[in-house]
Amino acid sequence: MPKTTILSLALRLLLAGGFGWLLFHLFRFFGIGHWFWPLLAIALMLFFGEAWLRRRRLQAKIKRLERWEAALFDPTERPYAIQEVQGALERARLLGRRMRNEQAHLSVILAELFEASGKAEQACNVLSRIPLDELDPARSAVVRYHKARAQIAAGRLDEAQATIQAHKPPTVPDFDLRIELLRLLLQVEKGQAFSALSALEGLEKQSELEGLEFEIALLRTSALLALGRSNEARQCLEALNSKTLDLLALFGTSKVRDLAQESKSKKSSH
Repeated sequence: MPKTTILSLALRLLLAGGFGWLLFHLFRFFGIGHWFWPLLAIALMLFFGEAWLRRRRLQAKIKRLERWEAALFDPTERPYAIQEVQGALERARLLGRRMRNEQAHLSVILAELFEASGKAEQACNVLSRIPLDELDPARSAVVRYHKARAQIAAGRLDEAQATIQAHKPPTVPDFDLRIELLRLLLQVEKGQAFSALSALEGLEKQSELEGLEFEIALLRTSALLALGRSNEARQCLEALNSKTLDLLALFGTSKVRDLAQESKSKKSSH
């Protein structure tokens, strides 16, 4: 258990003990001390019952998120997951601005499910409803990344450029780099593949890009294909692990998706 959690629990127990001691003596002062212990038992039952319900709700939420994530890679389960997320998102929207963070989280999940289903336009429509200026910079960066990626996949290049330009780093280092890699991918889509590839090589020398294998592979493969170096693009994909290849087959640009599927088929046949 983390040290901060232990300290927080100890502080709560200390405060609860002190409050209980005061109540006990207050009850005795008014001559109703015999009511203290039954009321304490009821209060403890309510406290632990509420804690149990909270834990059950948290476990249900984690299982739901795991099911939705698994549906990204399972086309047969994806339609059911989309329906579930749409329902959860509508319920969150009914609760207004106080559920803004949850609305943003569910919108990103729904957009990924749409994008994985080849419905980038619908992903764009979902993410366009999120008021980014009402989110904190970190959450805004996460949504902006997914929004720009969906816009590129949908061919909305001018909108993607506007989304990327509106990003104001520093926010979350990983997502600052992801958005920068999307900016380079946008250059590829606009016919500047050579300069984008050169910039990627420079970025790899200057920055720590661990955990960004998908974005790097997407950019490099897209640039190589745009330059007519398809054999090098295939070699790039063949060197990737299965997880990154799966992500490219789901979230890559149309040409990269096709090549990733081809590489997956080749690997599975060996």
